Amino acid sequence: MARPFKDLPPLTALSTFEAAARHGSFKLAAEELNVTAGAVSHQIKALEQLLDIDLFHRRHRGVELTAHGETLADVMHHSLSDIASTLDQISKADDDASVTIGATTATSSLWLTPRLSSFWKQHGNIPVNQKISDTQAGPDGVTDFVVRYGEMRSADPTHHLLFEDRLIPLCSPSFADKHRPGSRQELANLPLIHLGARDTDWTSWHTWFSQLNYNGKISTGIIVNNYTIALQAARDDLGLVLGWQKLVHPLLESGELVRFGKNSLKAPGSFYIHTQDPNRLSPNASTVLNWLLQSI
Repeated sequence: MARPFKDLPPLTALSTFEAAARHGSFKLAAEELNVTAGAVSHQIKALEQLLDIDLFHRRHRGVELTAHGETLADVMHHSLSDIASTLDQISKADDDASVTIGATTATSSLWLTPRLSSFWKQHGNIPVNQKISDTQAGPDGVTDFVVRYGEMRSADPTHHLLFEDRLIPLCSPSFADKHRPGSRQELANLPLIHLGARDTDWTSWHTWFSQLNYNGKISTGIIVNNYTIALQAARDDLGLVLGWQKLVHPLLESGELVRFGKNSLKAPGSFYIHTQDPNRLSPNASTVLNWLLQSI
């Protein structure tokens, strides 16, 4: 009997391609797969030769998917998601009705967890777990859905808009008492807290000032690699942090942080929920999803 799918490339090459495509980087894919960047490059090159197409454009500062690469990456993503979802379903006990949500540390503490506390007052019988990850790739393992920030595909049935936001300077009340907002140039020379994360969806101080038509010198300040740490640094009087106005509303409401000046910029991305195939959501997952969407 002939082996089915005999024309498929080696699964190692396909999984290596999926990781590289998801990260947009051979180096980050190598870190995830615990191999060298050279090994990833070798697997991708072998796959390209086998298919006789280019899957990546090799740029000076990294790699970028070709049109063929984007097509294959999209199929790989959906196929692996389906496999993961199926494995999760068949591995769960019949009485396991839990719902798992992925989120960043800041989104979990400032937005998701407070809402889940209210959710349980109405649906205390539905257990909800959270998987926290501050990497661009998102949480490991299977989730029912993930709260994300970035470019949302409105026509995609797996994308559900939560809210859009504005980016404003934030600081502690004592910092605000010691400094005045002044002009954008004066603002740029105050101590700034920079986020040095890999997430390219984040708007940096340089981008924020540039879009407000200021392209002069910007204070170096301090650099942290996590948004929750950046918010804590601002609360500790270390400088100004660039904040999502709606996301950090609990900190503004409590007075731990205050808005500094009147400068504001519409955030280029949106906060949204990325689900599995809506037809594969469990009844409990659908209940949690609909409740969160209606709680905005």
